[in-house]
Amino acid sequence: MQLISVAVYNLDGRLRPVDFRTGRLNIVTGASRTGKSALLDIVDFCLGRDEAPIPQTKVFHAVTWYGCLWQFDDGSRAFTGRPMFKPGKSSTSRAMLQLGGQDLALPKYEELVENTDSVTLRDQLGARIGLGDSRLSPPEGSTRSPYKVGLGQAAIFLFQAQSEIANKSLLFHRQGEDGMAASIRDSLPFFLGAVSGDHAERHDQLRRAKRDLRRAEVALDAAVAEAAGHDTQIQALVAEAYASGLADVDRAPTTEIALEILERVLARSVDPATDDLSIDTRSQDRVAELRLEKHQVTTELGYLLDQRDALLEVSSTESGYDAAIAKQAQRLRSIDLVPAPETADSGICPVCSQRLHDEDPTAAQMTARLNRLSQELEALALAQPGRQKALTAVTEQIHSTRERLVSVETAIDAYDSASSEEGAILDHNRAQFVRGRIDATIGRLARRNEIDISRLTTAAESARRRVESLERELDDDVARERLTSALITLGREMTDIAQALELENSELGVRLDIAKLTVVTDTATGPVPLSGLGSGANWLGYHLATHLALHKLFAQSSLPVPRVLMLDQPTQAFYESRSLESLERLSDSGMPEQDDHVAVTRMFELLDRFAKALAPHFQIIVSDHAHLAEDWFEEAVQHNWRGEALIPKDWISD
Repeated sequence: MQLISVAVYNLDGRLRPVDFRTGRLNIVTGASRTGKSALLDIVDFCLGRDEAPIPQTKVFHAVTWYGCLWQFDDGSRAFTGRPMFKPGKSSTSRAMLQLGGQDLALPKYEELVENTDSVTLRDQLGARIGLGDSRLSPPEGSTRSPYKVGLGQAAIFLFQAQSEIANKSLLFHRQGEDGMAASIRDSLPFFLGAVSGDHAERHDQLRRAKRDLRRAEVALDAAVAEAAGHDTQIQALVAEAYASGLADVDRAPTTEIALEILERVLARSVDPATDDLSIDTRSQDRVAELRLEKHQVTTELGYLLDQRDALLEVSSTESGYDAAIAKQAQRLRSIDLVPAPETADSGICPVCSQRLHDEDPTAAQMTARLNRLSQELEALALAQPGRQKALTAVTEQIHSTRERLVSVETAIDAYDSASSEEGAILDHNRAQFVRGRIDATIGRLARRNEIDISRLTTAAESARRRVESLERELDDDVARERLTSALITLGREMTDIAQALELENSELGVRLDIAKLTVVTDTATGPVPLSGLGSGANWLGYHLATHLALHKLFAQSSLPVPRVLMLDQPTQAFYESRSLESLERLSDSGMPEQDDHVAVTRMFELLDRFAKALAPHFQIIVSDHAHLAEDWFEEAVQHNWRGEALIPKDWISD
């Protein structure tokens, strides 16, 4: 996106166009007070800024509309227009946007219409250059909400106003305004290509994916737990079949074997004429066995629970004892009065290391005490893993014993319930009743378990893969590496430009400090920020190095920033100490003083080379008093406002 024309309209419908060429250096030169500096503010205003500092002088009172004609990379065009503020106002949100093909031209005055607002204008233009719905998430731990990155942020890199271009404290356009520094700092990684425009959307997707994963895992855990309960029910059916005389065993080592037993029960035919008596006898015997087993299992469960309590109590007691012993040992060691066992000597004072007149066994006793404490600590440490292993084993036994008890009790309860109805149920009928329960239960549980767990496992694995994929894409380490790489590339280009301009401190390297939004030069004695570089010419040069390097990166990496850079009065840095007479001569003639001519020429030559190197993908527009005699400079001059101005004289007189 580059600038074709700037337009101003007066009340009677007259149009003043200011045309530019794309893909090259455009120079607007001229005397003071001709409106050169206003061009930058008009373009900023027409890109959707509501409070652009449009001049409010008598000369500009004749203007009712401002407009810009833009051209995109595909040749299509857009006109953006803004009506002048209402009297007494300093801002407006009203705007005009017209999109068209290669033949779209500046509209006539009667065709101007307020058909949109500044927000929509920026959204539509931003979408055309690839910004779209770009939203970024704030840094991890920040309380801020995700924020949109649009043309308003991109426009920051298009302008260097007269008060900014050689500022030692502020590097970017509007950086000193409230909240603007944070906005630039947050959006720079995006514009450098380190994070994508769907950063916030990806974070939202990750949050949703994690929520879906938690739900899938909860559902799977619930299904697995339910399946475990179903296993208990199936084992209970085996016990019930055994109690009813339909099976030969009262338990199975696995659920699969239990299902096989139950399926054999269902497949076996029963002849009432021959099987009633045998079933009756077996049922009574087996129910008696189950009642005995219930008593035994209950006793075993109680024993296991007591054993677990004892292990827990021992662990708790030993933890306190362990801490007490360790504390005593530490006290003995900390005062350094206890010699090593092999060097203990009751005739040597442990404090001053002098020979005693009378031997004192205290030191040896303390050493022996420390040795005993250390041995006890070692024994306790060795015992802990074994005790933990025993506790785990007992807990597992308790779980399996409880399941067995549930199975036995279920079988007995089913038998008792069936026998108590109407006083009794015939044994054959009871067997058929149990068969029916088995058939209904295993058909329902087995199929549902297999289908549900398989489906939920697949869903959980899919959700987990989605989370892992998004986490890889949003990995902060990866983003930091990409940002570091971009900054290194940017720093190399800044260094080359700074050295081409022969700036001070550029020998060892130049870089952009995103955290502080300033330029830093590396020297043998340490880094030096922009504010410490000492002269307007250096400040100007490093501003140019930064913005030219940024635009080269934007163009070469196809990043969503308009391909135009507007510079207002860059040569002012060379005339800070000049007399008023000297400045007036520059304004009138455009020729710099002899001792400044070399530096000014070097700067414009660099701008010309840079635009040509990136042609047709980059446009530079410079407004300045300077007018050099070199042919390449004359070729770059698009407008010479000596004897004319942005606002025609007849508009003012009218």
